[in-house]
Amino acid sequence: MKSTMTIGKKLTLTVGSLLLVLAVVGGVSIYNLASLNQATQAIVTDPMPGMATVASERAAMLQIRGDMWRHVAMADPTVRAELERDIESAKSTLVAGLDSYEKTITTPEDRALFGKVKEEWQRYSEGYPRVVELSRQGKSAEAAALEHRDVSPVFNEGYPGSPL
Repeated sequence: MKSTMTIGKKLTLTVGSLLLVLAVVGGVSIYNLASLNQATQAIVTDPMPGMATVASERAAMLQIRGDMWRHVAMADPTVRAELERDIESAKSTLVAGLDSYEKTITTPEDRALFGKVKEEWQRYSEGYPRVVELSRQGKSAEAAALEHRDVSPVFNEGYPGSPL
């Protein structure tokens, strides 16, 4: 008893097997792409906007610090008043940004890190106005000493590796 398969049957069986393998590979690929898309969307909608906000807040804090030092260095009361307005503007931007960012926090780890940042900002925002007040009174040397002794360590604690 001889089993014979025609070329047509062999070709049909081979092509059918290849199509089945192709369908399985395609299904697995679609599933993996869907999960990859989900992970990508999570990155785009959570960490990326947060990173942009944190960078913006860092820039506002650096502006406050720079303006505070310029205030100490300037003798002209008009320039000092302008710098004080700039400091208040940057502070308003920073506080609004922190409040806005807080509403977007989704993970406990982010919430804990944000709590630390907010606490450090609170400590810093309590220190630098004393420096500006001494500077406004014309006591630049005392203002610089206070900044170096009390305010700068708080700033640097929040940003390890900062050279200032």
